Amino acid sequence: MKKAHNFAILIAFFLLLALNACSNATPTNLAIEEQITPTPIYTIETHSVQIVASSFQELAYDSDMIVVGQVVSEEKIINTARDPSDLTQPDHQLFGITQFYSVTVESVLKGEPVTSLLVGQHQGCLEITSDAGPTSDEIEAEISRNEQITFIPLSLNTRYLFFLGILDRISYDLDGYQSTDLYAGVLEPWRFRITSDEFLIPETHLFGRSSCLLQETLQNIDVIIIDVSDGVYTPDNNNVFCNDAYPPPATNFPELPGGLTPYP
Repeated sequence: MKKAHNFAILIAFFLLLALNACSNATPTNLAIEEQITPTPIYTIETHSVQIVASSFQELAYDSDMIVVGQVVSEEKIINTARDPSDLTQPDHQLFGITQFYSVTVESVLKGEPVTSLLVGQHQGCLEITSDAGPTSDEIEAEISRNEQITFIPLSLNTRYLFFLGILDRISYDLDGYQSTDLYAGVLEPWRFRITSDEFLIPETHLFGRSSCLLQETLQNIDVIIIDVSDGVYTPDNNNVFCNDAYPPPATNFPELPGGLTPYP
């Protein structure tokens, strides 16, 4: 199944990180107690920044919610890097910068009926060097460094078509919110700006060029959703965004430890 395939890609990425660490180890004849530092879990990054969708059908199939809505305000910046041994706690080493936005929902194309949503966007990561955590100036500097390189900010008072996933299916508190009540982009491109004539414009850097995306209108999305409403997704080469959607270009991809990416 497609969801299982996407999950397998993520597992392969973490195995690649482990192999890289092992290859850099120095052989020794001394018996040294092995110390393993758990890798922090970036809740928000299990969604849009990891995997690129090949088609609207794939986006629709993987989404928990598909909505048309308008971004009305910026809300909190929340640390979404979690302690791997206890997801209810933030990680002690890294601060995952996620900006949440309040979205007024115009219509729900997939999912439970709602009138508003909180949608998060990952904007960077900082190492925690003190008990107090990163300062607001450090957070803003990291956001400025990444803006227009690894993410595009959502525009206020703008209509979007959103393809969203629940932030985490395990419920825990995130700075006053429940993780199961928050949403993030499910795959890239996870949002499309809606023009005055109802055409969909993707907001993403990961394809390297947006011109290869199929021109689509909001009116036709309902048909696409019906195609996958029975829980079955069959890839169709005639409807892909780009012939080279997998793997995505290496440029403009968020920096990962050791210079690795989750793609071959």
